[in-house]
Amino acid sequence: MYGFVITTHHNNYDLIYKCLSCLFKHIPTDSYVILYINESTCYNINTINKQFKKLNIIKIKNQIKNNGLTGTWNQGIYKCIENKCDVITILGHDTYINKSIKYLLFAAERAQKYNKLEYYGPLFKNYSNKSHELFQDEKHWKNYTQRYLIGSIFTFPLNTLIKNKLNKNYFFDEINYPFGYNDIEWYERFKKINGKAVIIEECIIEHMYQRSWIEIDKNKIYPNQEEEKEENKIYPNQEEEKEEKKEKKQINFNWINYLKNNPDLLNLNLTNNTNAYNHYMTIGKYQNRKY
Repeated sequence: MYGFVITTHHNNYDLIYKCLSCLFKHIPTDSYVILYINESTCYNINTINKQFKKLNIIKIKNQIKNNGLTGTWNQGIYKCIENKCDVITILGHDTYINKSIKYLLFAAERAQKYNKLEYYGPLFKNYSNKSHELFQDEKHWKNYTQRYLIGSIFTFPLNTLIKNKLNKNYFFDEINYPFGYNDIEWYERFKKINGKAVIIEECIIEHMYQRSWIEIDKNKIYPNQEEEKEENKIYPNQEEEKEEKKEKKQINFNWINYLKNNPDLLNLNLTNNTNAYNHYMTIGKYQNRKY
């Protein structure tokens, strides 16, 4: 049986609705699907079970206490095991599957049957609107076969998850990596037991790359659909302004000092200001790291 674990966050109704619509269109009808909703105040997201009758929903009131995105991955895996799933797929709310998902599922099914130490991911399109490019690794698009699989979607045989378990409680390291880099940490452990990350090139998935794993603004309230639509509306030059603000913030961030102050990060290959800054924004600031 197939299990699917999805996590959404804040008020991303449009993203998660399309994600779920694509999912239920292309997976077997007896699949177990669980959605974690982290701290969302959006009415549409909180009532999305009315639109997808076979969807199992768990709402997280405080994602920091729940150990963020990674905490939902661990909990979701246990839920899938309880429901007798032997192939488990984790995907993000900005990932839209199609019928080629069958190639991932079949590969994991075979690996489970023959006890192969592998896990599987697709190629992606639509990275930063460059729809002509296919990629898997964030840093090296063309050299994707040499790297880990991006956590926006990957498929595991159950045996693989169990053999690479972090400890008796966790599959993924939710204590040290609650909001990001959990996929890399998992892969680094997996390599040590001679496991393989395999890209199934027949499977090509659309990935919108809309990350939002940051602490929610408790002062924002979205009581109805119209306000939610207004919140999601994109105005002229809005994206350019966001990029400019991000660049201004990065000017004061010294990645070399960040690594000097946090020597345990040296093995993460944070080799430039952007990578180090992204690490700080997704994980470091929650760990009160200095830069």
